[in-house]
Amino acid sequence: MTSGLLLAFEGADGVGKSLQALALAEWLQARGHVVTLLREPGGTEFGEKLRSLVLDASVTGHDACLEALLFSASRRRLVLEKIEPALGRGEIVLLDRSFLSTWVYQGCVGGLSLDFLDEVSRLVHGKAWPQRILLLDLPEEERQRRREVREEEEDGFESRGAAYLESIAEAFRQLQAAREDLVHRIDASGSPEVVLERILTDLADLIFEVDA
Repeated sequence: MTSGLLLAFEGADGVGKSLQALALAEWLQARGHVVTLLREPGGTEFGEKLRSLVLDASVTGHDACLEALLFSASRRRLVLEKIEPALGRGEIVLLDRSFLSTWVYQGCVGGLSLDFLDEVSRLVHGKAWPQRILLLDLPEEERQRRREVREEEEDGFESRGAAYLESIAEAFRQLQAAREDLVHRIDASGSPEVVLERILTDLADLIFEVDA
């Protein structure tokens, strides 16, 4: 590999982002690729400290501006410490969430200007801009069922209720439709294996370029 590849997994809670990011990483590694799998917010010591703050509603007070700035600070550290070096080594970098979540949660739903958030995101990422963002999508009923199966404690965003979570999912869909050049929708229904096949089909052009 002579050049790296930056991909991100996105979607509302319960669509299987983390599961599919890991599945794709394992698939790529089995075929000889070096893969770095990172999560947002977090991925660095600095980012993990911010993660515990930004996901705590008692700290942020549901203030969209404060949330966006904290997410962006964590993301910038991730770019400097992990993403840029990995891409420089020609690795494939997979992100479990990205700036698209900030555009949705703090922008579309939270009320911040998308133009402002786009500018911040580009400053944060610099040349390390994703080649593609995969938006996993499911109906709310199925997302709710999957969230219940996880048996994990709700974070400050999940605890805002079903109506809020559906507004998040719809905002993701609207952004995907507006940014089809960057964001590709993936039907996340069915078995994990079936979903991974859909992802591999979508990424065939990029993976072929990396293999070339």
